[in-house]
Amino acid sequence: MARSICTLDDAARHSLYLEVICEPCDRKALFATWELVHSMKRSNSISALRFRCVACGSRKLVKRLIDCEYAITPESIIWRPVKVRE
Repeated sequence: MARSICTLDDAARHSLYLEVICEPCDRKALFATWELVHSMKRSNSISALRFRCVACGSRKLVKRLIDCEYAITPESIIWRPVKVRE
């Protein structure tokens, strides 16, 4: 029986990428889930993750998990989470 991937930890275990698409400006960002695990809670559901578009500041985002075969293209940019010191 197949089990759905609901949490960030499950997605990282399967080496999936998270694609975040801004609805208003259609900007796309690609994140490696195994890197997001270090900066966010492992038990967070994918739908509960909060992002903000860098270009327009919108929070109306579509999040989807992608296998690495389909995620990486020559023009893809994979964003890495960075902790900012204040």
